[in-house]
Amino acid sequence: MPQQSPGSEPVPQVSPDRQAARTPAHMDPSTEASGAATPRPATQPATPPTPATSPATSPVTSPGKLTRGQSIVQLLRQRLQDGTWPVGTRLPGEHELAAELGVGRNTLREALRSLVSAGFLKARRGDGTYVIATDDLEVALSRRVTPEERLHALEVRTALEIESARLAATRATPEELDRLRELTEERRAASHGSSDVAFLRLDLAWHDAVAQAARNPILQEIYLGLDRVTSYFSHTGEAEVHAAALSPSLNETGGPHVHGRIARLDQAHDQLLAALCDRDADAAVAAARRIFDASEQLRTLPGDPA
Repeated sequence: MPQQSPGSEPVPQVSPDRQAARTPAHMDPSTEASGAATPRPATQPATPPTPATSPATSPVTSPGKLTRGQSIVQLLRQRLQDGTWPVGTRLPGEHELAAELGVGRNTLREALRSLVSAGFLKARRGDGTYVIATDDLEVALSRRVTPEERLHALEVRTALEIESARLAATRATPEELDRLRELTEERRAASHGSSDVAFLRLDLAWHDAVAQAARNPILQEIYLGLDRVTSYFSHTGEAEVHAAALSPSLNETGGPHVHGRIARLDQAHDQLLAALCDRDADAAVAAARRIFDASEQLRTLPGDPA
């Protein structure tokens, strides 16, 4: 029997099993001499994780808090996308553009360098800065389609153009057909003019209008991207006419066979317009094929590489 101090109450003996049952989970079942349970260190609560990068030091600028330079890049890209500056356009001079945008020339130069690096613009020393792409797809296509692969790109573009003509025959609105009639007259007049670039832009606009009338946004986007890539030299900044595109100067320097090929090309465009107005999909496909054939005949003029 354990010794008891005089005057003290007997201490009841508790079996180990009962002691464990009475001991809270966070208490150590061992006791000190006083009989009081000693708290056992519980598992330390998880410390809230510290963000890897606090907002104050984040290298990524949050939306709505763009730097001045980033805002200018966005504004310039918007002008590319909304058609303010089409492919081949020479941008205003730095002084004029900086004054218009209300920024310093250093800020503007940095924004322009960013778009040059991204593949949207081409800077030519002593000449200016030119638009070579207006959206990300055109950038990707211009990098993918090398000068050696332009004929392959033309074949893909033609396949899309034929399908665009077929769809436009049943989907074009009266307003779109009216626009095509206007472009047909403007294109014909430009084909007898002296500006290759003016004619090329009207020719692109004519075919773009057909693609738009097809009302297939994915087809239209890919077609327009290939149309511009195959019509301009992407390795220069100027709006140069690609060898596969019709050059109006042929009207002045070519012989009778050249004038005949130009006439057939114009006639094929007229036939496609007529087929669209008649809602004749088969005739539209046939006319689109004739446009490609007539373009190929001009591209492979005597003395030109096949």
